[in-house]
Amino acid sequence: MLDTSDEFRAKNYTDRIQLIYYEDGRKKQQVITAHELTDRLKGCSAVMAKLVDIQREVIKRASESTASEKA
Repeated sequence: MLDTSDEFRAKNYTDRIQLIYYEDGRKKQQVITAHELTDRLKGCSAVMAKLVDIQREVIKRASESTASEKA
């Protein structure tokens, strides 16, 4: 969950959010800065690009296999 508590909001951060989650029944918090978000998005974009490359290769090989079976 996004931390919207008065305590966190009183700090007036403009470059971060705080998430609240529960692990083993204990409340925990994780701060995510704008810089970390940008880095994660870049990493996700790189992974997506690789997955698209893999998908294209799989489709190409499947087409080649189907074409050779018909010959």
